[in-house]
Order: sequence, then structure tokens, then C-alpha cells
Amino acid sequence: MSRSKYLYGSGYEMLLGLRLPGYRYQPFLTAVSLVLLLAGISSIEAESGMKMLCESTQGTDQMRRRKLATALVLTICVAFVNWLPEMLFAVRNFPVSLREMQVPAVSVKSLTTAPGWLSLGGAVAWVAIVRLAGAVLTMLIVLECSRGSQSYLAAVLKSAAVLAGELALYLVLPGQWKLISLFGMLAGEGACGFGIVSTTAVAGWCVAGGMLYRRYMGGGRIWKG
Repeated sequence: MSRSKYLYGSGYEMLLGLRLPGYRYQPFLTAVSLVLLLAGISSIEAESGMKMLCESTQGTDQMRRRKLATALVLTICVAFVNWLPEMLFAVRNFPVSLREMQVPAVSVKSLTTAPGWLSLGGAVAWVAIVRLAGAVLTMLIVLECSRGSQSYLAAVLKSAAVLAGELALYLVLPGQWKLISLFGMLAGEGACGFGIVSTTAVAGWCVAGGMLYRRYMGGGRIWKG
């Protein structure tokens, strides 16, 4: 006779970024934080007249690597600070056990469309990866806007305009289609469905991120040469 166990899914849904108080605002807060922190990473040099001096003393490639490393550390910190309250709220207020991470993800009501081979722990890890990828993509977009701006304010406005379009797209798209928007990546919403739409969207954003990286390191060119 098989034994069954009731799984209290609310805590795990919160670890996935769902059903938290104000969870829909988390992607917006992450994006705004990254814009305000990173918009001046390149534009401030143009605004202060230090750009040519920095390039002549350090070399453009070395300077870009340092900026990118600094931006990446800040992005990881922002993502962690935004996610930490979610994790603490879920662990403190609901029964969450590491032993139950091995059960199929479909055991949780919000993950009924997940494939049978995906465990609950795998779903939590995958959503975290997608959300971090969304934060890194936001970072690359802000860096690109900052690189082409002559002032901090201009960089903020350019970044805000791009993200406003992504936010509008996120609000009108349903389900897994939200991953087509950058805010869908920041939320990780629908990432565990592993359908054609969600898989293609995540893969497409990864390609876009690679192109933005090459463009930033190439000083405005996707391909060097």
C-alpha cells in the first residue's frame, strides 16, 4: 500500500516568488534599483570630461572589464537584497523542508504545468536562475544606455524608457508569454512550464544578453574587427 503525504504548498510558492504580499512589485523594484545604481557607470565620465583621460591611462578594454565586474557585483547584491525578504518570509511563516524539495514540482498547485521529471527543488533553483538572468540582462541594458549618454540624467531617462516598454509588455501578456518581456524574466513567472514559448523566450533573452555583452565590450560593435 503506497503512502501519501500532504504537501503544504504555500511556502514553496513563495520561494518561487508567488503569492507573497506585493510580489508583483519585486521585478519593478529590482529594475529601478539597477537603473539608479548603474546609470552613471559610464555617463558620469562623459559628463565630467574624464572619459578620454580614463581611456588613455587605463585602456578601453581594461576599463570596460572593471566596469562590467563592478556592475555585476552590484547586480547580484541588488537581486539578493530583493529576494532575501521573500525567502525569510516563506521559511519563517510556512512549513518548508529540504526533504520535500525532492518531490515532483507538480505537487504544488501553481506548478501543475511543470514536467514530471522536475523536482520542487529544481523548480526553485531554475526560477532563481531565470530571475538572476533577468537582473543581469537589465544590467546590460542600463550599461548600454549609460555608455551612449552624456549625463547621468540622460542615462536614467533612456533606461527608464526601455524598461517602461518592457513593463507594458509584461502587463498585457498572459502566462508563459510574460517571459517575452524582461520583467517576466525578473519575476521568473511561467519559467517552470518548459513549454515552447517559455523555453524559446529564455533562450532568446540569453542570445540577446550575449549580443549586449559583445556590444558593450566592443565599444558599440557586436563584432570586433
